[in-house]
Amino acid sequence: MRPYLDRLGARRPWVSSVALSVVLLTFGTVVGCEVDVVPFNRLEIGRKFLAADESFQAATYFEESLEDEPSTRKVALALLALAYDRSAKKVLGIPSEYAKHRASRAKYVSEVRSDPEAIHFVVNALEDHNQSSKSAEEILVEMGGVAVPAIMQGYQTKPGERTLIRGMLRDIGSAAVPGIRDYLTGVSTSVQNRGQLVRLLAEMDNSDSRSLLVDLHADTAEAEGIRVEAASALYRLGDKQHRDYLTASLDAQDVHARRAAAYCMVYLNDEPDPAMLLAHLDDSDTVVATHIAAALGVHRSDLSAVDALVKILRNMDTNALGNAAVESLTRYGADAIDPVLEALKYDAKSEKWTRRQRLVSVISNPNVSVHFDKDQEFKLYEHWNERETREEVKGDIARLLEGLEGG
Repeated sequence: MRPYLDRLGARRPWVSSVALSVVLLTFGTVVGCEVDVVPFNRLEIGRKFLAADESFQAATYFEESLEDEPSTRKVALALLALAYDRSAKKVLGIPSEYAKHRASRAKYVSEVRSDPEAIHFVVNALEDHNQSSKSAEEILVEMGGVAVPAIMQGYQTKPGERTLIRGMLRDIGSAAVPGIRDYLTGVSTSVQNRGQLVRLLAEMDNSDSRSLLVDLHADTAEAEGIRVEAASALYRLGDKQHRDYLTASLDAQDVHARRAAAYCMVYLNDEPDPAMLLAHLDDSDTVVATHIAAALGVHRSDLSAVDALVKILRNMDTNALGNAAVESLTRYGADAIDPVLEALKYDAKSEKWTRRQRLVSVISNPNVSVHFDKDQEFKLYEHWNERETREEVKGDIARLLEGLEGG
């Protein structure tokens, strides 16, 4: 042990000099890195402040980054537009401060507007799901057509934001149509994805959107689902010549075509043949069945639809379809009470108690419950007292009975 220490001692000056060199080298490296990464860190620190909705501090860091780090200029411009939008909202009640922050907002929004690449960073903020995301949405809609190419790229690459983006495109209006056309004709993506955009065009009633819809429907090389969506949108815009085409498409082999046709059944101006709708309530695709269930609540010329909708609730657990059936049944008022009471009676011992809950939600709706007579009220009490065993369902029925008694 001792000789080893002696040898180490003999080398101590060398070890110390090496250690000192390492320390100095490390210090120099840290200092050098400090200089190199400060602008990047400024940007990232600013992001953290913005995520916490501390927009005043965020703007300070972004402006320092804008000055010191040219490579992040486009990002900094986009983030500054968001930060000053949030800051202006916070000082809305202080006119002088509000004017100052709105002026800064206008400055950076203008710079972003003139730089297509910077607009993409505003689109990216939609995924943050915080207050600055709302600012990004408002700024992009305000920019209008100039922002649409970046928005459409976001539509392609950010599937989680597609519902939000469709709403933004709707707000932009006719200026968004050229970008939608480019997307529909130039981007390789699913029929469902494209079909949602075609459906959106029915909410943008202008010559550009109509022209695009006419072209899509007439294009025999186009997917059948897209052609039916286009016909559906045109019908909703008042072009009634497509009615027979749409009803015939309920029998299409292509599921997207059936979905588009079924979606349009709610909007039919004339009363459809109830048997036609009922024939498609058991479509193998639940999206089609859901649209048909909703249509049966709008077109109520055949009371046999009540039994069919109750059957859906007795046998299905799909949320969207179940909710559509409930909503439609509530529109039948008094005619829904007896079929629901019978279903509760015969399904009392079923382990699928959530189905009975949905049935109870139908007759609990004010549009239905107001029509209860004494005999029906007693039948409901009898079910609660003698047959129902699930506490959750018993609770819902008890609340309904209390309401009926109070009424």
